[in-house]
Amino acid sequence: MIRVKIAGIPFCLDNRYRECEVLCRDYKTTEPPKFTLRADEKDLALIGEIPGRLTPMSESNRDVQTSLLNESDDLALSSETDSEEKKKQRKKEILRMVKFLLFSISAGVIQIVTFTLLDWLTGWDYWLKYLIALVLSVLWNFTFNRRFTFQSANNVPVAMLKVLAYYLVFTPLSLLLGQYLAGTNDMKSEFISHVVRTYLGEPLGWNEYLVTFLLMLLNFVTEFLYSRFVTFRHSIDTNELAQKEKTETVEDHQETTP
Repeated sequence: MIRVKIAGIPFCLDNRYRECEVLCRDYKTTEPPKFTLRADEKDLALIGEIPGRLTPMSESNRDVQTSLLNESDDLALSSETDSEEKKKQRKKEILRMVKFLLFSISAGVIQIVTFTLLDWLTGWDYWLKYLIALVLSVLWNFTFNRRFTFQSANNVPVAMLKVLAYYLVFTPLSLLLGQYLAGTNDMKSEFISHVVRTYLGEPLGWNEYLVTFLLMLLNFVTEFLYSRFVTFRHSIDTNELAQKEKTETVEDHQETTP
């Protein structure tokens, strides 16, 4: 049999003629057929006696064509399975980003609360208040994202070292940028004041909370990408939570499969 689609209608065509494969090659489809067309045995018996008529396909050729058709069906099924897997993986990555966002928001609350308390209780420069609040939020964010977002079973010290490498770059850059945007001309730290004025210019004096929010947003985007493709790249979905979810998924599939 050959599956073909003509005038928008998919159907099966009896492939007992040698010429069918050639004549129908531009109309083949993998869609489920709505009906089947086949010649009856009397027509097949008369075909060889009428000049110009198509000749029946031999049994061996028919077996070859059946094998090819089965292979085509297997490929189509494999393609559909791959497509389903890609959809599931896309949904999983979206859910992962949502989890990261929620934990980052909770870490952001910790950072803002800590920064606010230090702002009320101390007269420190912006950079020092920002640094302490950032460290606390990082510890919170790393702990929960490692377990629940990326479900990683990798070595904690190794993962922490990778996170440390990120913050060794992000912290001084964001600290100086924040001091430049939110700082004033009466900074208490002469070193920070010198670096900011030398490389960035005179402080702009923006609202400290606005600057903190902008830096948190920058931190969210860059840290998610770094965590996804560096820190947990080879250990995503390897802890006991991920294994439990995989087991439950397999069991649900077995129950729904007839």
